[in-house]
Amino acid sequence: MPSERFHQLKTVKKKNFLRHAYQEFALHSYEGASISKLVSTLKMAKGSIYQYFEDKEDLYLFLVTHAREQLQNLLEQACPLPTQKISFNNWYRNFLVVQLKFHLSLPSYGLLLLRNYTDQKGIILKKIDDLQSTYLMRAANRTDTKLSKEKIHQLSIFPLTVFEYILDQNDYNIEELILSKVNIDISSQELLNLCDRFLE
Repeated sequence: MPSERFHQLKTVKKKNFLRHAYQEFALHSYEGASISKLVSTLKMAKGSIYQYFEDKEDLYLFLVTHAREQLQNLLEQACPLPTQKISFNNWYRNFLVVQLKFHLSLPSYGLLLLRNYTDQKGIILKKIDDLQSTYLMRAANRTDTKLSKEKIHQLSIFPLTVFEYILDQNDYNIEELILSKVNIDISSQELLNLCDRFLE
């Protein structure tokens, strides 16, 4: 996790660092992401990055943790845990839309989280708690819905599956999408319709 020196960076410098780090790891696999390229883009000495993070893996773990925390904060605001008066299925549909809106508005975050499940090293799955799975389990318990751990896992990664489908079907140029900060504008109803087709 980041050192105190990273936390002491000025806000503008920290945001710039994070933006470029997300871009590098979103555009490439863990193996393909390059610290050398990242520091070159940031115009900083390669040794400087190791004052902030122990190594490449440490940076990668931080980025995924940070993305998941940002998503979780949004979920807790826009999709609070249900009461027993709300069915789990109705709550989950809102959960899907909130996550998809997050991924579509911040594609570098979405793509990094998507790589979390396809990265051959699998270091993220081993070392980071899945906040969204835990949130789903709490929602299921609140509505007396019995779900296995495997089902919870499937439901937690489903938004990423739909996100990947949207990118593939619309033939987006991923690099242009990430570097140009273009938002993908799809209405909540269109997203629900798409999710319903997947869930049939």
